[in-house]
Amino acid sequence: MAVREEGGARARRDVALASLESTGEYLGAVRRCTASTAALFREQRVREAGEQYAHLLDALGVVLFSLRAAGSELGAEGAALASVEAEMHELSEVLIDAQERQDWLAVADGLERDLDRVLADWRDRARSVREAAARSGGSHESD
Repeated sequence: MAVREEGGARARRDVALASLESTGEYLGAVRRCTASTAALFREQRVREAGEQYAHLLDALGVVLFSLRAAGSELGAEGAALASVEAEMHELSEVLIDAQERQDWLAVADGLERDLDRVLADWRDRARSVREAAARSGGSHESD
């Protein structure tokens, strides 16, 4: 029974590591969407920007779920991912405030400068966590 539990834990860990790898790749697409959404807001194409922004928020939900789940599965090794939701919440408040004021340039700045920086940091953290966890011997990735 203990062998089966160990195998299940190893499989979940391997899935978490693979998830971090694909999330890192997905973050590249999310960053491109962030830049194009910001450009639409800068051009005052608010309706189009709003539609794209809704898609961007959906994508961010996927990223947050993936990072949170992988970080949780990896335990102490995934601790670097524990703060992603708080970071997104803080940034969301700034973006919502700008939207409520209909300050589309501030929304664009928040997306281009702040959100892009956060997404790049998450990509780097996901990579570091994945590499550290793989080095610790908990994965079959190098087999």
